[in-house]
Amino acid sequence: MVNNHNNILHNRSFILALAFFIGIALEVVLKIGILYLLFLIGIASIFTLIFLKKAIFFILILFLTALVGAFFVNIHRVEHITGRVKAVGTVVYTSRRTVVLKSVEIFRNRWESTYGKCRIYIGKRIKINVNIGDSVYIDGTATSSNIPGDICAVNVYETRQIGNLPSDNRIFGVFFLKINELRGHFISEFKRLIPHYSFLASSILLGDRMEIPENVYSVIRRSGFIHVFAISGMHVMIFAAIIFAALSFLGIPRNEKYITMIASILFFIFLTGFSIPTIRAGFMAILMLLMRLLDRSVKAIDVIGAVALAFMLADPYIVFEASFQLTFIGTIALVLLTPIFYDWISRSIPHKLISEYLAVILAVNTGMIPIISYHFGVIYFGAIPLNATVVPMLLSILLEMGFVLIFLLFIHIPFLSIIFGYALDAFLNVFYYITYFTAHLPKGIVNIRMNIWAVMCIYITLLTLVYIYQEVK
Repeated sequence: MVNNHNNILHNRSFILALAFFIGIALEVVLKIGILYLLFLIGIASIFTLIFLKKAIFFILILFLTALVGAFFVNIHRVEHITGRVKAVGTVVYTSRRTVVLKSVEIFRNRWESTYGKCRIYIGKRIKINVNIGDSVYIDGTATSSNIPGDICAVNVYETRQIGNLPSDNRIFGVFFLKINELRGHFISEFKRLIPHYSFLASSILLGDRMEIPENVYSVIRRSGFIHVFAISGMHVMIFAAIIFAALSFLGIPRNEKYITMIASILFFIFLTGFSIPTIRAGFMAILMLLMRLLDRSVKAIDVIGAVALAFMLADPYIVFEASFQLTFIGTIALVLLTPIFYDWISRSIPHKLISEYLAVILAVNTGMIPIISYHFGVIYFGAIPLNATVVPMLLSILLEMGFVLIFLLFIHIPFLSIIFGYALDAFLNVFYYITYFTAHLPKGIVNIRMNIWAVMCIYITLLTLVYIYQEVK
């Protein structure tokens, strides 16, 4: 059997990230206090057995990495807070009804700094306008959060007290304040130029979902297209493809092309409000481009592992967040499963482009369905065929038109801005009715909630199949 250097076990960053993740899960879920002792034993074992077989050394490295993960959780361990609280913190995530603060200062009997996250749930009657990087004051009732790493979950339904501190307290400085002002300018221009669906344009292009009406939002959730209306890795990939195509058309040299793409992706991250999935996907793309720029051969799966490991080192509890899991599992499935599905599909469909496209869609859906079922208790069967065909094409057109509109607004060409605004409104109308149709398909949504053990068995089986496929190949 020929040794295959693309084998999954040769992807060191991916394997180390997986071992680190397992260590975090063991410590948080099983609360194994003996890991402190095992950590010291692991270090001693490395020095003792370093001259033994390579396989044993590899296993010891993985063991040690898992123990470091468990040790990291103990360093970051937080106190859960309950009762009436006043708090100040920095916004690290916002969604339609949730704000997450980090590095929170809590006032109970005295002000005290607390590491960790404070998740704020916003009532339907409460209107807020905060951005990532804002310093925010809250007043409410804290309860123990069921999300590891959260120091509390603050219910502000009744207090209605949430707002920004003065702008000179924003820890991200004047630059981020200007970016937020630019986003606000584009959102207000969308309301003027896109008469019916400006709220969808703001969501898809700028990551602002606050203005989506409740009845429209419920339709979006039922359709299974929520990933389209929340800035995610898919938006980053399409944006990078658009920039790459434009630079290639203009004949920009290779190195200048990569540098421009890196700068464009960074600006896209800023402009879309620093959503966590965008940051993750953006840094993956930037790392890959940097390797290309430096003429370093790099595997996509290693880039994924390196970025995941960096995020877990910064905040080990992030592994329990649905957005983190969806981002990385979807990307890993894309990289590892696509070749398997392509080999299978290409036997029946010789057309290379069609086979590759179907393989990508099958790979991503195979990876995402178990974790979606675990977190949300549903499988969107109605959305799968449309996600594979109509949705990516329409989203590409919408993003291209939207970015042109943003550029026209930026350089201030009113006449063309009006034309693109109305054209974008028409496309958003079509997209919304496709969403509405999918949401009301009979049996389009099936309520299936997998438990964690079923999900783990599925992913272990998939990784095993990938390993066997690569060995045989």
